[in-house]
Amino acid sequence: MIVRWQRDLGKALGKFQQMKQVWRNRRLKLRTKVRCYQCYVIPILLFGSEYWSMTDAQVTQLERVHSRCMRQMLGVKLSDRHSLSWLRKQCGLASIAQYLMAGRMRWLAGHVLRMGEGRLPHVALLSTPAGGWRSRGRPATRWADRIKKDLHQLGLPLHRLGAGGLQEHCADRQAWRQLVYGITHHLHDQ
Repeated sequence: MIVRWQRDLGKALGKFQQMKQVWRNRRLKLRTKVRCYQCYVIPILLFGSEYWSMTDAQVTQLERVHSRCMRQMLGVKLSDRHSLSWLRKQCGLASIAQYLMAGRMRWLAGHVLRMGEGRLPHVALLSTPAGGWRSRGRPATRWADRIKKDLHQLGLPLHRLGAGGLQEHCADRQAWRQLVYGITHHLHDQ
């Protein structure tokens, strides 16, 4: 079964291939190529990613595509053995994992935590079901699990309410925007 992100991956690769004259053009500056990539390919690749609950293997698959695109823009081969950090530094791009995290944080705090307690997205995402059973084995990665991992990685509180809680951090919109911007624009992290 093809999932949403796999279909978007195919569409993004199709758009990237449509623009191969841009990537191969030696008269264009790298900065122009990167801006085209950010404007035309990345939005297709990450469309709706705010609510994907992806495993690390799936993120790695997206990272491979991202690095392949960066190599093509730079005109280097896989056999040249450049590291991912070198590719990202040359292009001035963040990793796909950072783009995904920024989207989730923007959507969570920018929309869900600021809306009223009774609104459906707020209730659906932040409530826990009572009772029930689960099948054997490890549970599938849920969106809430990924958010908790992101919050922990950013050093933010995992609790929502109270002094120093997540909603208090989200209340300052300007500070939250800077935090989300910093996820993808501080390239020294990954």
